[in-house]
Amino acid sequence: MDMWSIPSMSIEQFHFLATLIWGIICLLMGFNLLVFNIPKKKKVRTYNTSVKVLALNYLVLSILIFSLVFFDLRNSTNDTFPIPILLINLSQGVILTHALITLYAPKEYTWKNIIYFNIVPLSSLLFIYIICVLFFGDPVCNSISFFLSNLSHPAVLMRFILLLFYFYQVTFYALLIHKLAVRYTKNLDKCYPDTIQLRPHWAKKNFYFAVTIGLLSIVACMVKNIFFDTIFTVMFCLFYYLFALRYMRYESIFMKLKPVFFEDLPLVNKTENINKEVKPDRFIWEKARNQIIQEKRFLQSGITVNAMAELFQTNRTSFSAALNKHERQNFNSFINRLRIEHAKQLILEKPELTIVEIAEQCGYSEQSNFTRQFKQYCNETPAVWAKHQNGLLE
Repeated sequence: MDMWSIPSMSIEQFHFLATLIWGIICLLMGFNLLVFNIPKKKKVRTYNTSVKVLALNYLVLSILIFSLVFFDLRNSTNDTFPIPILLINLSQGVILTHALITLYAPKEYTWKNIIYFNIVPLSSLLFIYIICVLFFGDPVCNSISFFLSNLSHPAVLMRFILLLFYFYQVTFYALLIHKLAVRYTKNLDKCYPDTIQLRPHWAKKNFYFAVTIGLLSIVACMVKNIFFDTIFTVMFCLFYYLFALRYMRYESIFMKLKPVFFEDLPLVNKTENINKEVKPDRFIWEKARNQIIQEKRFLQSGITVNAMAELFQTNRTSFSAALNKHERQNFNSFINRLRIEHAKQLILEKPELTIVEIAEQCGYSEQSNFTRQFKQYCNETPAVWAKHQNGLLE
């Protein structure tokens, strides 16, 4: 045998190694999250708590994974929908989704819906399953047809109900996260003209990726193929590693948000506070609009609707209502339209300026966001628009 040859590894050995690495990743990232240093500020208090909850979730998951590895509880080729896999998918659905929900509801989040519609029924179903196993046992179902034909068995029936509950859970959380994401984005557009950096798009993507992997792992239980199960395990390794890294990086977004954003962000099943409405005769939109344009207030980087409202001695609700009524657009669109018009003027009058310099002078923190906004209003990038104006393009 050649001393430099690499010994071959069977799929069973690779499966064992991938599962072991998954457990190690969860263990290490759990400790990283646990010691992650977050400034003790009021506006990141909920985020801080969610990081610690997520850390405990990673540590508990690592224990479950090591149990699967060393006690041979992993997705057995002799069983369909084994309870360890169902339990991991169900528990991770609750914890990981709570972490993502915290990103979209950073001020406060009520656990009422989660407790009543997820945690309580899940705990009840697991308790009933355990009772059924103690009294009737839990037969090994070596095929889907055998599994379905034995639904009269209490333990098998409870496994089937848990499987249905998992699909319900996925639907419940998908609708909730979508609702919160839409609400969060609308509030950003009301408060900030430059929101691209503040939108946690990755949160929704991670949720749907996790759901996809979870559903595929259920499919693997049906197929009972160790090759496919190994692929899903490798994908879980990557997901849990990247998820923890991205979640820790989200602190920078929280620190950029103004305190007033947290105060105005509606809670789940709550409505915005409109008790601050002032008399309409105290605020005249036409006068405010002229002052914004003449003094070029719209060019101020990081300007918010609250700062603008304070300038005119009114509140955000009254300012936004007047803007929406007279301009037929929100604060984000109004400011960006003025900025783009100013950018077009700069391109024509000062052709020596670079796109980066124009973006900075127009109040944009990133050139990419300026280009995106410009293309949205003009249907082409600043560079292409400038060439068209100079007659360089047909």
